[in-house]
Amino acid sequence: MNNYQVTRCEALLKNPSVSNELRMVAEAIVAMASGIDDADSMAQQALERIEIVGARIDAMEKRLNVLEQHGETRA
Repeated sequence: MNNYQVTRCEALLKNPSVSNELRMVAEAIVAMASGIDDADSMAQQALERIEIVGARIDAMEKRLNVLEQHGETRA
């Protein structure tokens, strides 16, 4: 849902001549858009954290490979 649609629904909420039924639909749409934005933000944060953890795991694997290579040359 784009900002234009949300803005239109918010305008309906402020309009005193809007019926209760339409007002309820507009409230629901605004709430859903807010929930979608929150979920999108949380998903983005999760992806960023996954990338950080992935980089750390890669670094650990590189260190382990180096240790394994040193262990093989000493054996």
